[in-house]
Amino acid sequence: MLAWLTIVLASVPDTVEKKSGLPQLNTNDMAPQLIWLAVTFLALYFVLSKFTLPRISSVLDERKNRIERDIAEGERLNSETQNAIAEYEQKLTDARSKAGTMVKENRDAVTADLDAKRLVAEAQDHARLAAAEERINAMKSEAMAQVTTISSETAQELIKSLIGTDVSADEINRAMQPAAGE
Repeated sequence: MLAWLTIVLASVPDTVEKKSGLPQLNTNDMAPQLIWLAVTFLALYFVLSKFTLPRISSVLDERKNRIERDIAEGERLNSETQNAIAEYEQKLTDARSKAGTMVKENRDAVTADLDAKRLVAEAQDHARLAAAEERINAMKSEAMAQVTTISSETAQELIKSLIGTDVSADEINRAMQPAAGE
């Protein structure tokens, strides 16, 4: 039909003189130009409405659905992350509490063990100290007993060397005894 219309319009003799100027504004050529404008517009409208716009619409719908799925997935992952963080914080708090309890129990056990060992060591030290004091007192008594013997022997030797006479140990011991009034 378009071809026929073009042939008909082209075969119409030009009775009007062509004027110089813009061909778009030539009133004799306006009818075919308007027809071709309508044909082109209708063809473009048909192609756009049947092929291009449905594709664009489906791409936009798919994109919208993908964005909504991605947002939903992001919210789900965010919720899981928040739950994991809360669970981690709870486990961390529990672990700290348990560690504090264990430290306190260990400290108490070590303190009790040290106290028991300290008491045993103190008892052993007191026993050693008492034994040492007994040995010292025994040595002191023995030394005091020997002092009397040594002093009487020394006195005998001094008297013998000074005076030249022998004096008995009994006489020296009586002389070394304090008098009743002293």
